[in-house]
Parts: sequence; structure tokens; C-alpha cells
Amino acid sequence: MEMNAKLASMENGQSDDMTKTLEGHYEHIEAAESARQALLGRRHFSLRIQIFLGFLMVFLFAVGIAAVLLATMYQVEEKLRVLEVVNDFEIEIQQARRFEKNFFLYGTNLSDALENVYRARDVFDRNAKELAPILTRAGKGTVPLDIDLYESLLKRLVELEQDPTKNQKYLKDVKEIELALRQHGQKMVSFAQDLMNREKEAVAHRGLT
Repeated sequence: MEMNAKLASMENGQSDDMTKTLEGHYEHIEAAESARQALLGRRHFSLRIQIFLGFLMVFLFAVGIAAVLLATMYQVEEKLRVLEVVNDFEIEIQQARRFEKNFFLYGTNLSDALENVYRARDVFDRNAKELAPILTRAGKGTVPLDIDLYESLLKRLVELEQDPTKNQKYLKDVKEIELALRQHGQKMVSFAQDLMNREKEAVAHRGLT
């Protein structure tokens, strides 16, 4: 009877030990599972942040590139506008010079030459704001002095043409005016071509950078 009690007690002890062991294993399993879930959750959260940051960087980079392209386009358009203005000025001066030559060859088109000079000056007056930067870079502050002198010489020719005498002094004055017109006319053409070349180089440089 006593032996049976001892055996029963031993069996109960072993059963308790097994229960404790099983409980310990279960706790370890639960702890490992909790750690795994936490790790998976953290990894998923970090991956989402990385993807978000990646897209954000790409977006900001695209916005920066777009801003640079827009700024470059605006600057190129401004320079093209200046090129158009300078081209208009050169066309008017070239036309004035053609009429000037016609006058000395055939005695015609003097008033037309003067009209083209007025138009050339008007091109500068109407586009002073656009031309100011290029004139500054070219070392010019305003419309070149040659256009004033050219206009004055044409007006002097008109006055001489209205003089009915046309004596020897008239011929001398006309010859002197002809030489001066050629000088100042060539300077105006060179001035316009210099501005044109400067802006073309600026547009080409802006397009490459």
C-alpha cells in the first residue's frame, strides 16, 4: 500500500514536470512567434517608407528638371525675340541704304530712305526694354550715334534738293554728304550685325548648356 502511494507520487511528480516543460516550450513558441510577427511588421513598415522615399526623390528630381527646362526655354525665347528686333532694325537700315544708292545713281527714293531711317529708330524705341541687356553687353547704352548722323545727312540732302540753284557748291556738298552717308550707313549695318552675332552665340550657348 505504501509502495503504491510512492509510485503514485512519483507519477504525479513526473506529470507535473512534463506539464511545466510543455508550458515552458509553449511560452518559448509564443515568444518566438511574437518576435517574428513584430519583425515582419517592422520590415513591412520600413519597406513602405523606402518605396515612398524613392518615389519622392524621383518626383522632386523630375520637378527640378522641368523647372530648369522651362527657365531655359524662357531665356531662349527672350533671346529669339531680341534677334527678331535686331533683324528688323538691320532690314530697315539695309533698305535705307538701297534707297540712298538709288538717289545717288538715279536721283530717286530719297524720301523713302529717310522713311526707313525713321522706322529703324522706331524699332529701337518700341523695344528699348528688350534691347537694353544686349546693348549693355555690347558696350552700347542707347541707339548708336551713327543713326542720328545718318538721318541728319539725309535731311540735309532733302534741303539741298529743294534749292533750285544747284550750283558748284551744291555738287560739292552732295559729294561730301554721299561719302559721310556711306561711312555712317556702313557703321549702322556693322552695329546691327554685331548685335545679331552676339545674340546668335548666346542662343547657341544656351541651347547647349
